[in-house]
Amino acid sequence: MIVFLILVYNSCNFENMQNTQILINSVKEIVAAGDEQKLEECVKALKQIDSIELTAIKIMHVTSRILAEIEELKKTSEEVKQSIEQSRTKMEESKKRLQEVRIIRRNKQEYSQLVNVIEENPSRVETNRRIHELQDELVQLQERQKQLEQKVDFLKLFFIF
Repeated sequence: MIVFLILVYNSCNFENMQNTQILINSVKEIVAAGDEQKLEECVKALKQIDSIELTAIKIMHVTSRILAEIEELKKTSEEVKQSIEQSRTKMEESKKRLQEVRIIRRNKQEYSQLVNVIEENPSRVETNRRIHELQDELVQLQERQKQLEQKVDFLKLFFIF
């Protein structure tokens, strides 16, 4: 019986189909011999073989589903990797754009400050006009000073004598 069970166990190994053939031949010999006790053992063994075959079929089905699921997960993994890479690329582009926007904003602020400084000061035309006015005023004041100095000098002479 142990040899028979070993043969049954080995028949489950799909790589070794010769053991299955030997097992089938052994069952045929027992049936042909007509031994009642061995026949009952044979029926039990056939039930076990059926159970093992059913289990093997289930295992093959589960294995094929697992392999299909593994392939699907590999595809999903690749899609996720591509999505991550695309996201990284977009992030890098966004970082560059953010830097550019920051530079633009800083330039606008500097420009605004310069505009304020420029607006605080008069224009070049206005400045030149004001310079000419001041120069004219200075000339007038210098002439006035001369006149006043002459007058002071005259008065000094007048009061000294």
